[in-house]
Amino acid sequence: MTDSKTEPLSTAIEVAKIFPLTWREILEQESVNLILETALLNEQLLTSFANLEENRLDQSDKGSSEDTHLNILENKINMLTQLMQYYLSLNCKLPAGKMVHLNSAGLAWQERDNPKVDIGKILLVEVFINTSFPRPIELLCRLDDIEKKDLSYFMYCSFFKINDVVLDLLEKFIFRHHRREIAIKNTTKPGG
Repeated sequence: MTDSKTEPLSTAIEVAKIFPLTWREILEQESVNLILETALLNEQLLTSFANLEENRLDQSDKGSSEDTHLNILENKINMLTQLMQYYLSLNCKLPAGKMVHLNSAGLAWQERDNPKVDIGKILLVEVFINTSFPRPIELLCRLDDIEKKDLSYFMYCSFFKINDVVLDLLEKFIFRHHRREIAIKNTTKPGG
């Protein structure tokens, strides 16, 4: 793969993690119908995942009785949500996990078998970014390149007509995970 094609994936902040992922080729006419449908789904999911990740227990206003009751209610709702996620994960079989590189320009992942799809085709890529909640974000992508390395094929895609709201939420997701990776690295350093 040439440097110009990999540059967007190598210069931006990215999440590089194993996520369950599936993809399929779609016709360009089919993509017109999916643009709005996937935008609404992705906006809902990314907003929900952000809310689940937030630590909402702000202890700075401990004195208010109303805040305490809201915190107790929120904790109960969070416990029910976690329980629901647990039972959903028991009954749903996720696709195989693949090393995914995801940033604001697109994504790349590794396939074991030859993908047999032409460069420039539009793909619907489903990425399970929160495996405790078995529902994927669905990303319309254009296949930019396939690179064969050893016994694997690396697929490089750029987002195709992504909604601005979804892109903003996706960038926030990527930044949160990037920040978390840095924090983990800093806490696991010897003497740190």
